[in-house]
Amino acid sequence: MKRQVEYTWRLSELMATRALHNTTDLIPLLSERGIILSRPQVYRIVNQKPERVALQIIAAICDIFSCRPRRPHHRHRRRRRPGPQVRNRQLPQRR
Repeated sequence: MKRQVEYTWRLSELMATRALHNTTDLIPLLSERGIILSRPQVYRIVNQKPERVALQIIAAICDIFSCRPRRPHHRHRRRRRPGPQVRNRQLPQRR
């Protein structure tokens, strides 16, 4: 049985935080870092959830937006089961 790996791709959100509203605005920034992509390729990377992305592209994106890739895993906090309620008990006094 295959495991499904889920992730969220937020490149368009990152671009919006830096006032980059057109996908073509990313082309010169990538090319400054040695990544040469066509307009359709950049459009797909920004507007679609890519199945595969080269680490060089991820590194360039992180450099452009001064961010880091997240850890490969996400922690999910377990809810604690409520334990026995402890009321204000009087502790024995020390002598």
